[in-house]
Amino acid sequence: MAVNPRTYQNPDGGTELFRLRQDDDAQWQIYDPAYWDAPAIPEFDGPWNGVNSPAILDRNHWNNYIALNTWHSFRLVLGTDGISHLYVDNAQVGSSTVMPNYSRTGNWTLMLGNFNGDVDELRISNATQ
Repeated sequence: MAVNPRTYQNPDGGTELFRLRQDDDAQWQIYDPAYWDAPAIPEFDGPWNGVNSPAILDRNHWNNYIALNTWHSFRLVLGTDGISHLYVDNAQVGSSTVMPNYSRTGNWTLMLGNFNGDVDELRISNATQ
């Protein structure tokens, strides 16, 4: 997925910018956890581990890899070993060892929004691209 963020829209904190989800333990999301008194800086979270959804790329490091007003390529690779690898502009920037729960039978949902910018070339595939 190619993304060109201009600003992040966070009127009240706790806003998803992107989410691919079947359930809490089978989801990945770009999430802005900011509160009223904090700047809007997202993080990329992985599946729920029973306590929380650990950040694959936390908000303290987000700006090291993603600049506003610049196109960026995001790629999430789900390994057969259960590790989720996040790539930004073809460089691995984080990973999560929390194994997603693939035994769920519900539908997957994809949500995009809550930011001012452009999205191009969104692809979901069962093969490494």
